[in-house]
Amino acid sequence: MSFFKKLALYIIKKLISLIRVIKWVFLLNYGILNTDKKLLILYDTSTQPFSIGDAIVVLAAGISLKIRFKLKKIDVVILYNPESPGSLDLSFKSLSSYNLKKYLSVIYSVFYSNRDVGSLYILDSYKKFEQLITDSDIYVVWPSGFKFLNGEYLYYESLEKIIYENWHNEKIFPLLQIEDYLDDWANDFFQKNSYGQVPITINIRNNNHHQEFRNTVIKEWVDFIKKSKDLNIKFFIICALSEVPDSLRDLENVIISRDIYTGVEFDLALIKNSAAHLGAGSGPMTFAWFSDKPYLMTNINYFEGELSNINLEYSHFSNKNLVQKIDQNYSKFCFSKNNQIIYNFIESSFILSSYLEEIWPVIRGEIVDKKTSSNNSRKDGLNWLK
Repeated sequence: MSFFKKLALYIIKKLISLIRVIKWVFLLNYGILNTDKKLLILYDTSTQPFSIGDAIVVLAAGISLKIRFKLKKIDVVILYNPESPGSLDLSFKSLSSYNLKKYLSVIYSVFYSNRDVGSLYILDSYKKFEQLITDSDIYVVWPSGFKFLNGEYLYYESLEKIIYENWHNEKIFPLLQIEDYLDDWANDFFQKNSYGQVPITINIRNNNHHQEFRNTVIKEWVDFIKKSKDLNIKFFIICALSEVPDSLRDLENVIISRDIYTGVEFDLALIKNSAAHLGAGSGPMTFAWFSDKPYLMTNINYFEGELSNINLEYSHFSNKNLVQKIDQNYSKFCFSKNNQIIYNFIESSFILSSYLEEIWPVIRGEIVDKKTSSNNSRKDGLNWLK
């Protein structure tokens, strides 16, 4: 091949690569989408935290985009800088090359356990990512290059814009589906540890290093679980082992899940296959947002200045339609079902029991229909609450 032909091919290749980068920079802004392509989610740890909840929200936004634009599949790139692997979030100040892969495994598990995700790349340089998107024309990349270069935090973009608008305009709900082997594992786990009982997962948060106001009030949960002992329920506690108080270990209707297994993907599998999920507004709870399960999330106040005598920091979204007020005490996401609610105050055993009383006929009926006979259902309802 002559020198000029080689030069021409080189220039053409570089031009094609440049065009693909330009398309990435402006892709979603201009709606240049193709249904023959796959969505590529870029999760850059220099701007996105090593957080279960953040990864779940970003994944849900990706699924929402995939459905809306009829894309084939989702691939994910987790991009990190080994010299400076974490974001500026002070809660990850202990992150270093020593424990980097431990943190990476957390968000990796969120993505690889999902049925909509195909390939998953963990890349340690932008150059490798650029090579991935310029060598192939199969991808629609999100976020756009403009947002990536601007270092935009994706949590609010995902919830307030992508998920909200696709729900509001198209009624698209990004239901999270896990791999079949995890569904099978969760059902086997429940069979072995709570056969004939209703499995309910509880998301405990007991972190004294970051946003303590979101922590679970352990005493109230212990009281609630004790009140529930006459019901045909087994409670499965989901949290890090370091967060488990001895008072929960002493309860006979409780299983500390991490005593038996480790891994975020198994937490998510239990939530998906449980009858209901209860708990604090931390990472695993986010999975319940995008499920069809009843859930109660506590310790979150989305309405500034409207709640009195509250010992919670104010959390908010700029999109005022994302969270809807039910009454002075409760709210819900606009895309949530009526039994998927947020309690705007710090939890109490009474509030937890009241919610269980409300959903008990639903979850009891679901369990009876799925795997038990009517002999296993309680005849006396929730008289224990009276």
